[in-house]
Amino acid sequence: MAKQRFKPNPYWLAFQETVPKSFASIIADYGFLLTQPSNGVFELRSDVCLITIYLDRQSVLGDIKPARADQVPKVQYYSSIDLGMFIDSLAPQEHFDYRFCRKPEEIADDVAKLASLIQKYCYPTLKGDFSDWLKLKASQLKKLNIPF
Repeated sequence: MAKQRFKPNPYWLAFQETVPKSFASIIADYGFLLTQPSNGVFELRSDVCLITIYLDRQSVLGDIKPARADQVPKVQYYSSIDLGMFIDSLAPQEHFDYRFCRKPEEIADDVAKLASLIQKYCYPTLKGDFSDWLKLKASQLKKLNIPF
């Protein structure tokens, strides 16, 4: 009986290759450490911030949160904020819409776009400024129809 060869998922491969490249400047500029806790998940950790980028089926998703609960004014709001909503709250003219990617190249495009938007609009948070955290958390909860 012939041995079957495992064929890697091209979407997963595109994600694996693109995240380290696309986030290289954020990692270097803000002192992040890139880890991969599981397949399809990357974490960027610094002393002040945690960014998680993950591949869910064929969609690139992400969230951001302070590294420690004592960095936010109200501990009960120490939880992640979806990166798409975070960017939308900071820069309504820009959008990072999650989509179902039909080609592996679209995964690479979405990862690159997300990294670019984080670099452009989230730099205060990447430096540890969480003064707007409650406002951003309220915006996220409002969009999800959850009372704040």
